[in-house]
Amino acid sequence: MIIMITGIMTYVGVMGKVGAMDYMTKLIASMDNPLLASLASSYVGGIISAFASTTGLLTAVIPLTVPILQDPTISNTGVVSAIAISASVVNISPFSTTGALILANVQGVNEREFFKKLLYVAGGFIALGPGLAWLLFVLIGTPW
Repeated sequence: MIIMITGIMTYVGVMGKVGAMDYMTKLIASMDNPLLASLASSYVGGIISAFASTTGLLTAVIPLTVPILQDPTISNTGVVSAIAISASVVNISPFSTTGALILANVQGVNEREFFKKLLYVAGGFIALGPGLAWLLFVLIGTPW
């Protein structure tokens, strides 16, 4: 796990060196609507996390949201919560840590079929999870 997080952090460092992080930050900042920018950030976090470590990813995605977090009309807690949940609910993907562990420990079923089913379920989580987290934590807000 430590090696994987270190690998993600190295990947994020390389992306920073080539300017990808600055490009994404400018792209998010260029959106006029902070609600749509936070929705886009939630989906970016969810999609990337489906193929990587959630813990390592959060250290990369949260700094991208600085332009959103500087807007006083939107809840900082809601945005960060939506992104963190978006990155976490997609861990069922067979390409992510949790999904890979599930796939490695499956017994008594055809591994290829189980992989396909897990991939379909992960696709559903990727499609719906970030939007639902954004709806609950950013749009509706956190009353608790």
